[in-house]
Amino acid sequence: MIRQIYITGPTTSAPGKVQARWFYDRLAKVARGHGWRSYIPRPVTPEEHHAGITEFDLYQQDSLILKASHLVIVEVTEPSSKVRSEISIALASNLRIIALVGPERSTSRFTIDFLEQKGALVLHYKDEPHALELVSQTLGSLTLNLRLTERTSNTILQSQ
Repeated sequence: MIRQIYITGPTTSAPGKVQARWFYDRLAKVARGHGWRSYIPRPVTPEEHHAGITEFDLYQQDSLILKASHLVIVEVTEPSSKVRSEISIALASNLRIIALVGPERSTSRFTIDFLEQKGALVLHYKDEPHALELVSQTLGSLTLNLRLTERTSNTILQSQ
């Protein structure tokens, strides 16, 4: 069974936009290495906007994909209203959440505590390679647990 991960985080600050996108792409590559398909939401480009695609259209598309995902990886080092919205949708959809918190945290402690209370796995990382390593280890364990659960379920069904 192919599982989908929704990978998100802030992308609004112009200097960090390219670096953030690169980081999310690297997270997607780690996910693929563990057999997961990934989706990274993106802002509407000026070309797309002129072609009739609006922010609202993209928000609706992203929301549907988010709700259909099995897991959300969210970067919460910087505060973002878009990310808070995605976290709310994920929680309402009972999705598992992995929250990444970097060393230069400017998001509130309340956000991190809230995520932990709601059952999210909050991973604190030193730098991007460390974040990728933590996510890889977590996905490895989660993937193994899911496969074992599926095998157990299949064995029970076959014995009935």
